[in-house]
Amino acid sequence: MGKIIIKRLPAYGDALRDYKIYIDGKKIGSIGEGESKEFEVPEGKHIIYGKIDCFKSQKIAFDIVDNNEKYFEVKSNMSFIKLGITIFTGMMFARFIVGEKHDIFYSILYFVSSLVIMLIIYYLLYIKTKYISLKMIE
Repeated sequence: MGKIIIKRLPAYGDALRDYKIYIDGKKIGSIGEGESKEFEVPEGKHIIYGKIDCFKSQKIAFDIVDNNEKYFEVKSNMSFIKLGITIFTGMMFARFIVGEKHDIFYSILYFVSSLVIMLIIYYLLYIKTKYISLKMIE
């Protein structure tokens, strides 16, 4: 048996939620913000990836031989700039749709359409396999 050691680096996005870690398609555990964890892995070829909600990291193939250790780092690819672009674009587009009306109905419509548009933009900016960054440390 070898082992992998995973360190989750601090990053803006998802600070309060754990990433699930998968090896060969099976969940082996989860890791929180700033944590380091060790997992035992049998010798042989394996594929590792991280996941949160419907978003995944890229898959990385690695070999465990002679009870060796492999080191990985995982973090969110969310940045203040990407978050700001998402919010600004969503709000401007929703404002364009709703127009300059000022009663409560249009305020609610503006708010809801802003959220929907931001979620769509967010999904498009952070394609499912690039939301989480996972890399092997040599």
